Amino acid sequence: MQDVTTETAVLLDEYVSAWNEADPERRRSAVGRLYSDRARIVAPNAEVSAEAVLEHIGEVFARFIGSSEHRFRCAAWTAHHRCVLLRWELTAPGLPLAGSGVNMLQLGQDGRIEADYQFSELEPAAESGAASR
Repeated sequence: MQDVTTETAVLLDEYVSAWNEADPERRRSAVGRLYSDRARIVAPNAEVSAEAVLEHIGEVFARFIGSSEHRFRCAAWTAHHRCVLLRWELTAPGLPLAGSGVNMLQLGQDGRIEADYQFSELEPAAESGAASR
């Protein structure tokens, strides 16, 4: 059995990469590995069912990352049992922080995400081209 810390670190690397992924097919593959068939995303401005998770992530990418240099990154995390708290930031080299927040990921027995609760702390300015998930 793998160390929970190692498993969580791998999961979070893949999670952040999926939100930053420009290629739709690689994003689809990542979402299939990360999210269960019952998954949902609950954000301040949206509640997304499993069928729409891929589309939602694509919309966030197109609206806020697209061709900009902004990328999501994991700033810190903690986990126990099947819950992970992820502190994220939206950054670009040489630019001020464009967004930040905390996500609570609830994992199923298979280790995939069943619920992704998203909380924004720093709301980006509309002209920044940055996201708050």
